Amino acid sequence: GEPIFGTEESLAQLTPQLVERRRRELLQGRKLVIVAAGNVIPEQVFERATKTFGGYPAGERESYRAEATGHGVSLLPRPFGQVHFVLGQRWAPQSDSRYLAGMLLATALGDGVSSRLFLKLREESGLLYDIGADTDTYPDTAALTVSGAVEREKLPQVLEMLLGELDKVRQDLISEDELRRAAALCTAQLEMEHDSVMARLWRAVETELIFRRYISAEESIFKINSVSLDTVREVADQFLGRASSPAQPADPNSSPSHVPQLLVLTGDVDGLSLSRDVWRACGGATLDVDAERCFQTSDRSNNKRGA
Repeated sequence: GEPIFGTEESLAQLTPQLVERRRRELLQGRKLVIVAAGNVIPEQVFERATKTFGGYPAGERESYRAEATGHGVSLLPRPFGQVHFVLGQRWAPQSDSRYLAGMLLATALGDGVSSRLFLKLREESGLLYDIGADTDTYPDTAALTVSGAVEREKLPQVLEMLLGELDKVRQDLISEDELRRAAALCTAQLEMEHDSVMARLWRAVETELIFRRYISAEESIFKINSVSLDTVREVADQFLGRASSPAQPADPNSSPSHVPQLLVLTGDVDGLSLSRDVWRACGGATLDVDAERCFQTSDRSNNKRGA
């Protein structure tokens, strides 16, 4: 039932033998997590799973290094009426003890109608209809992304205000009230999702795969409400403050500089010029738009997203 992506040429190369080989590679003991929720008898589930999957080889969990996007600016012209933008930033991964603090900081910044970016850029300034921040997290790496769509002539003001709000976050200007609102929103979302049997199934699968144990919604809620403002500010300082990425290592003897960001603009971008502040934030040295130059690559492993 999943969609198939590819060109006619690449899909034509798929044969039953290739599909079967891939099936055998995936269906191996160390790559499988079997979960049952609801009105089940554990002993019966274990017996059925053993009978069905017991003869499968143990195998090894796959790991590979994937190309990672660094900092810079990319312009992608498309026949849209507006400019769609995504500003990306390295973030606290799931293996980081401050992972939940990073999630709460992203929530306070741009998740929901009471978030800082929504209030400042939409409600107070009326510059765009919607703007939001989200995190894409894995066990070993993560990204904070801020995205929205805006009329071309308003883009410079939106980017200026967006970078300004990130600067305020870098300067420890996240309040206790913002943190509590973010925690309340995340807690409410978890509580609502917990009512669904399917949500419990997915939570069990993801936490077992990523953390090697089941993490209940109650445990997550307790940890969310235990996050301190100091820990949130620590995340902001490391990931939004002094440059510390592989592309720009931190020099303890130099003045603080910002971790370079990745900005992708698509839509009505032909002939678009960006301010020096934007290029500086993204590690660019000139105003020449060259997508190939702006993207730098580094090795990292890419794993399944967690709960």
